Parts: sequence; C-alpha cells; structure tokens
Amino acid sequence: MQGLAWLGFAVGIALLLLTGSSVIKTLLIPRNLSSAIGTVMARLVLAVYRLRTAKIDDVHRRERILATDTPLRMPG
Repeated sequence: MQGLAWLGFAVGIALLLLTGSSVIKTLLIPRNLSSAIGTVMARLVLAVYRLRTAKIDDVHRRERILATDTPLRMPG
C-alpha cells in the first residue's frame, strides 16, 4: 500500500512540473512554444469532437458544432 502512495506522489510531482513548465512557456516566453499538456489536451478535445460529429450527415450542422472546437484548443 505504501508503494502505491509513493507512485501517486511521483505522478503528482510530474504533473506539477509539467503544469509549471506549461505556465512558464505560455506566459513568460514570447515565442511560439508548445507544451506537452497543451498538445495532449488539444488532441483530446479534437478526438472528442470528431467522435461526437462522426454520425452527423448534415454538413452545416457538423460544421457549426466543429466551429466551437477551435477556441477550446487555442491555449494549447
């Protein structure tokens, strides 16, 4: 049980470091850099949108739904 606690601690520290790195890259560095968290989240959001719109035959309805995808992925 203690091994599982240490594993959770290590995963938490890794997430903390990734988040800190993402914040620094986003706010402090004035050039276009992508972060691991931003890239993963952008791909996840796109996958969910594609899965959700896969069975919609009406092109206009599908495009209207997919148009809301871009603002969600821009921070990444």
